[in-house]
Amino acid sequence: MATTANSIYVTDTAELKEALSQAKPGDDIVLAPGKYVYEGSTPKGRLFVGEADGTEDKPITLRSENPNDPAVLSGIEVSKNYVLTILGDHWIVRDIVAENAGKGIIVDNSCYTKIINCEVRNIGQEGIHLRDDSSYCIVESCYVHDTGLTHPSYGEAEVQNPLQVTVSTAITTLYATAVLDRMLQLNTLMSRSTQQAQ
Repeated sequence: MATTANSIYVTDTAELKEALSQAKPGDDIVLAPGKYVYEGSTPKGRLFVGEADGTEDKPITLRSENPNDPAVLSGIEVSKNYVLTILGDHWIVRDIVAENAGKGIIVDNSCYTKIINCEVRNIGQEGIHLRDDSSYCIVESCYVHDTGLTHPSYGEAEVQNPLQVTVSTAITTLYATAVLDRMLQLNTLMSRSTQQAQ
């Protein structure tokens, strides 16, 4: 794992786990092209986890080095675990693929986090889920498809406000803009899951 100033260059799963566990405000975690497969036990089913808080001026960024050849974060089966969980505030997650787990990208109790230009696929339940009092978050230009493979009614990309009101469903729609209680979803394509389409 190479580090320059606040830029951390990651090339394998072990380095990614270390970079996430040691993240601090202003860090730019850059993923080399390739597949990052998490194996082994994990607390609470969370595979890759961002727990640290960034700040408004110094967000923590997790991104692919090459958006045209994005890094793939992966579990090993669609029946369990979460690929990526963001628990801290002020994160930017962009240009990555999340696949092969029970849930894709989960944002829990996080404020001012942005999920941008990500693809979520081959997921047992929901693809992207903002929940547990997360506020002021943005999901923009993401592609969510082939979800709900084990639980067809949980195949969506969904946003929940503190009152647990759900917006967006797993229908095939390109959202121009959808806003609810300090959440913003822009240009996110959510395709019907394989199970729901049958």
